[in-house]
Amino acid sequence: IIKEIVKNKWYKHLTLYIAVIAFIVIFPVAENLILILMGDVNYHAIMRYGFVMIPLIIVAIADKFGGKLTSWIIPICGAVLILCYIVTDNIGYSNLQKKYERTYAYCERLLDRIEQTEGYYQGIPIALIGVVSEDQYPTADLTEGITDNLIGLSGDYLVYKAEDYHAFIKAYLGADLNIITAGEEIEKIYNSEEYVQMNSFPCEDSVKLVDEVIYVKTENVDYDLRDKYSK
Repeated sequence: IIKEIVKNKWYKHLTLYIAVIAFIVIFPVAENLILILMGDVNYHAIMRYGFVMIPLIIVAIADKFGGKLTSWIIPICGAVLILCYIVTDNIGYSNLQKKYERTYAYCERLLDRIEQTEGYYQGIPIALIGVVSEDQYPTADLTEGITDNLIGLSGDYLVYKAEDYHAFIKAYLGADLNIITAGEEIEKIYNSEEYVQMNSFPCEDSVKLVDEVIYVKTENVDYDLRDKYSK
């Protein structure tokens, strides 16, 4: 590109500078269109589809200005890279589908237990604490080692905090639970004797009504370690 600018003396024309400024402004928008349209959503590197234009530009430049060897090597390397990403992406999305199905099944059982709790009514405050207990269920991550370094694609479930449970249950199970998210209130419940004595879901006492609040425990906790590190 620089060679063409010098050869044709484009640097003497205002049009070049207008084009450069336009490119600098437009390129970030074009490369991150999904993020701009859905600003409140966190998405990962494999979803930045616009970035594919960068290696394509390199291939185009090499094809125009490089020798025969360069013109062949870069497209071949590009094809190999694209194939690797296709395989990796499909493995990642396969694991996401599995995570969704397991999370759906888990939340459906959890919601049913909550709604069957004596004293439950629509809008009752719910303290839903903990991530899915790994000790209760066998792992089903068949892509370990491949998706480990791809944030969000590893693991077995999609819910890790109260806000996740609320969003998932509302979107896929059609129930709008009044889940408590206030930090101080949750901390008080978490350290209460009632919560400490509860067993993790799906045990019978993992969901119970305490002082007009439904406590839901979805974790297994080593309280000796908790007491040690809390000090």
